[in-house]
Amino acid sequence: MAGAFGGDPEWEAVEGCPVEMPLDADDVAVPDLVVRNPAAGGRPVLAVEVVPRAEKGSGLAGKAEWYAVAHLPLLLVLDPREGAWSLWSRSGGAGFARVRRGAYGEEVDLPAPFGRALPTAGLPVH
Repeated sequence: MAGAFGGDPEWEAVEGCPVEMPLDADDVAVPDLVVRNPAAGGRPVLAVEVVPRAEKGSGLAGKAEWYAVAHLPLLLVLDPREGAWSLWSRSGGAGFARVRRGAYGEEVDLPAPFGRALPTAGLPVH
């Protein structure tokens, strides 16, 4: 997934980069991957979370709420248990207003500021 942004100087994909809460710098989450624009201050625009094999729930709904409070515009959740993805996006409100779902093999169409599709064919399934 990180390779999808390789070669594009505008975007940087970073593994293990913390995302801070706006009002509490000591409260952070560390997504599996963040995509940010270094020239625009480096604030993450997209977080990518991979559902762990041992996860008992239905993905990462609690983290989605956290990322919404942190004002992150986009959250992509990859679920290798099901071979599925969910793209959560904000529309200026307090939470994520839209969720799009798909299966591995279908491209994830990222909205602005990316305006590109991410391939999911070949992502691992367990």
